[in-house]
Formats: sequence, C-alpha cells, structure tokens
Amino acid sequence: MIRRRDTIYRYGGEEFLVVMPDASLEVAAAAAERIRAGVAGLHIRAAADPAARTLTISGGVAFSLSAREHWGVVLAAADAALYEAKAAGRDQIVVAPAVVHELPAGILRDRRRPVGPEFEDVPAEKRPVDRAG
Repeated sequence: MIRRRDTIYRYGGEEFLVVMPDASLEVAAAAAERIRAGVAGLHIRAAADPAARTLTISGGVAFSLSAREHWGVVLAAADAALYEAKAAGRDQIVVAPAVVHELPAGILRDRRRPVGPEFEDVPAEKRPVDRAG
C-alpha cells in the first residue's frame, strides 16, 4: 500500500501520519486511497459506532516541494483536509491544495477534491471540486 521508504507514525489518539519522501501529490493521494480501501475491505465491525456497519477511515493528503522546511504548514494542510473528509461524510480521502512556498501567491489555486473509486471513471474536468477553503 505504501513504498518501503515511507514511514507511518501514530499522531494523536486515532490519527496516523504517513510521510512519503519525494512522492508526488498523485502518488500520495493514490496511496491514501489504497489504505482507505484496504481498511474498508477488511470489514471490521465498528463497535464504537453502532450506526456504522464496518470500520472506515478518512484521510487528508497534503504536498509541498519544500515540505522539509515547512513541515508544520504541510501538516496543518493535511489535518484540515482530514477534517474536511470527516465533515463530508467520512470514508473518503480529501486532497488539500498544494502548499507552495517557491512560487508567487497569485499562482496558487484551490485543488481540493475527493479521491476515491467513485471518481475513477469520471474525467478530471467533470469531477466535483470543493472550492471552499
């Protein structure tokens, strides 16, 4: 599900952090979706939430070319995307806008989008995009 050089850390009570050095945004988002689908595929009964049938996970993905120098900003972007995924109904991955420090601010644009199997066959230009943020 992840590469050998990637590292998983427990971050908080029920949160985990996957650090993927030199991975593109697309590679990181795909890995997050594989992890989400893998957990869902285990069909673990979610005892903590009687309304839920099985355990699922939500995730936030963030990327920066300068993540080593600005890891706090990247972590905050991933955390915000995680909470966006939870607010949108859980069991999904949300990709945060790229955290860019090397380019002028005018080049930034919000690229948040859900990443999941329900969008695999939908052309990129027709996928829903959350422009709030």
